[in-house]
Amino acid sequence: MKPGSLERYDYEYVRKGTANVFVATEFKAGKRVTQVTSRRTMKDFALFMRMLIDEKYPDAGILRI
Repeated sequence: MKPGSLERYDYEYVRKGTANVFVATEFKAGKRVTQVTSRRTMKDFALFMRMLIDEKYPDAGILRI
């Protein structure tokens, strides 16, 4: 620091974990379905898709993915 200049602060980013968010959108209806998971594996994605099919759209004839 030079004499007469303002004191400057810097910050240190501390990572406290990660999360994953799966999102399915239905644009024309203005709807979205989200699910937060602690990781992003094929199994997590498959469980999200199963939830969409079984719980959110059980009567849908066709789902475009």
